[in-house]
Amino acid sequence: MKKFVCLILLVAFIMTSSLAFAYDEAQKWTLGVNVSYVDPEESAADSTCYVGGNIAYDLTRYIAIGGECGYAGWNEEYDGVDYGDVSVVPLLATLIVKNPIELDECAVVPYGILGLGVCFWDYDESSALTNAGISVDMDSEFALKLGAGLDYYFTENVALNLEGSFMWSDTTGHVDAFGTHAQVDLDGDMWMLGGGLKCRF
Repeated sequence: MKKFVCLILLVAFIMTSSLAFAYDEAQKWTLGVNVSYVDPEESAADSTCYVGGNIAYDLTRYIAIGGECGYAGWNEEYDGVDYGDVSVVPLLATLIVKNPIELDECAVVPYGILGLGVCFWDYDESSALTNAGISVDMDSEFALKLGAGLDYYFTENVALNLEGSFMWSDTTGHVDAFGTHAQVDLDGDMWMLGGGLKCRF
């Protein structure tokens, strides 16, 4: 996965190395939306899709701070038995280190991103569990995200975005069944690779 992300970023840079315009530093805010492929580390989890939004404010030409939020969900299945659906809503504060590169008819902005915050986890039990009188709750947990990306500004304020990242956020499931309570550790870590649009203003 890491080699794939690096290859995509390199190809994108080479493709734009003969293009672009001035990177307008008077525009401090950036809003974005993105859709990503998600590969959860949990062995029973299906690959899925993440939909999110982000905002950032430039402190300098090379450093920005911001935040992001999104949603992803997947099915949990063991040995052909459907146990329910897991969903997560990350809410992160972000630090972005970037290096705008002005070309002839566009601008490219490679960047690294660090996100810290919380993941709000939810478990929707399948009928197999509810019929057996089993309920599951999941804790909200600390989240850490590390990633790298590239913004390709084909106009002075609109960019195509590509980003790959890994997010750590293990959680605990609380299982109530037949008058007993148990705790189960769940691996919520996930790889993410996707893209979207960004707008500076």
